[in-house]
Amino acid sequence: MNVIIPVTILVVAALINRNAVAEAGGIHWEDHPGVKTLFYIFLVIAAADFIAAIIIRRRLPAAIVEAGGKTPLERFENSAVRLSIIMYSLNASHAFYGLALYILGADIEVLILFAAVSMIGYQLLRPRSGYLDQLRKRFDPTAAGPGS
Repeated sequence: MNVIIPVTILVVAALINRNAVAEAGGIHWEDHPGVKTLFYIFLVIAAADFIAAIIIRRRLPAAIVEAGGKTPLERFENSAVRLSIIMYSLNASHAFYGLALYILGADIEVLILFAAVSMIGYQLLRPRSGYLDQLRKRFDPTAAGPGS
């Protein structure tokens, strides 16, 4: 997941390649201040997504540990799935922002920038197996590890 989505988006951009636009004389994002403004808006949103991912990664497990009503193992499974979906979604969104800007006329370098930020976010914030093992022990101290 951490490489598939951004690379797929880069491949889609390469296939799109704006051939029809290029034949019509081309659209350069320098000529359209709206695309530049959208670039800065997406940049701020991407930073907010990154900060939200950091906060959620730190606070969501603690909130679910304190929640009651289910067995510890069920709470762990629910929190691990939720945490993974949230982290992957927040990090994948950066690559989609870049694709949207590329389709609107931004340079390919903008798409590559957003795809790189997406990949960096995956590497820093994805739920690793060691992190999930620690989380599992918080929910069920008798758990020895994955597969037990």
